[in-house]
Amino acid sequence: MTHSSAHRRGGSSLIEVMVVLAILSIAGAIFTQTMTVSRRLDPVGAETAMAGEGARTQLEKMHNHPFRDVFPLYNDDPNDDPGGPGTAPGSRFQVEGLVPTTPGGFVGQVLFPTVGSELRENVTDADLCLPRDLNGDSLIDDRNHAADCIILPMRVRLTWKSHTGHANQRTLTLYGMFADL
Repeated sequence: MTHSSAHRRGGSSLIEVMVVLAILSIAGAIFTQTMTVSRRLDPVGAETAMAGEGARTQLEKMHNHPFRDVFPLYNDDPNDDPGGPGTAPGSRFQVEGLVPTTPGGFVGQVLFPTVGSELRENVTDADLCLPRDLNGDSLIDDRNHAADCIILPMRVRLTWKSHTGHANQRTLTLYGMFADL
């Protein structure tokens, strides 16, 4: 090996080292930026996790009741409460750790496909796959099916005041269906 070829090989190594250092510097900067953004998003994830757990807990509470009692216990009408007017939990609920958007308000709400206080099959709601036969008679009509439904679609919506600075309020909505089959 001659002196000039050894010199060229050493020069290439120096250029390669400089390129590797430049790439590592860029990768380090990207990693630092990612960690900074991740730290800012962490409160969003924490709030969303609290909301998801609150919705899951509410669905579990509802599921602990006999199917026939779920609609009268968790709708907005106090007159059909199984234990007498005003004895049911109703449609609204709190979630620990989340702040309602209005003072004295609630974070969560259970929503059924209703017209007034009547459970209806003919409500148009694509998210709940409605209109749909709720009582299994193969018809979709405009009658109240609170007493004879065998499937009960619902929406659990949580809306809270965000502490993340990204928005004044955040919303999480879950869709579900209970069945008495």
